[in-house]
Amino acid sequence: LARQDPHAGLFDAYAQVLPMLAQADDAQAQAALRAFELTLLREIGLLPDLSTATLTQQPLRAEGHYAMRADAGVIEALDDEAGVPGAVLAALQAALDRGGLEALQHTCALALPALKSQLRALLHYHLGSTPLRTRAVMHDLRTL
Repeated sequence: LARQDPHAGLFDAYAQVLPMLAQADDAQAQAALRAFELTLLREIGLLPDLSTATLTQQPLRAEGHYAMRADAGVIEALDDEAGVPGAVLAALQAALDRGGLEALQHTCALALPALKSQLRALLHYHLGSTPLRTRAVMHDLRTL
């Protein structure tokens, strides 16, 4: 975030996620991180609408598998990649619209491996060469 650029919703989400990371098992912690990453991308205007295919603006097929791309938005996943089911992406969008971090975390748990790789790639694209320190933070929390 730019200095002096307030994002009250983002900092509220951050404050909610920290206790979840301290008390959660690994799957819950992963879901909490994915929920925060989605909230972060949405708050700074870099998350596409997860309920529609970006190029066609058509609703996602519930049984289809989709990928999130920084340069193309939500697209159909290639055969060799782990896509997120359309029903899960639509549920993520609904949870984001409602603003509940717990509902978002619960929905993230439905597709953790695919979300992790896609959100990592999306964040890396927007951060450029600056690495995220989430793994280091998680390691430090566990050693406490």
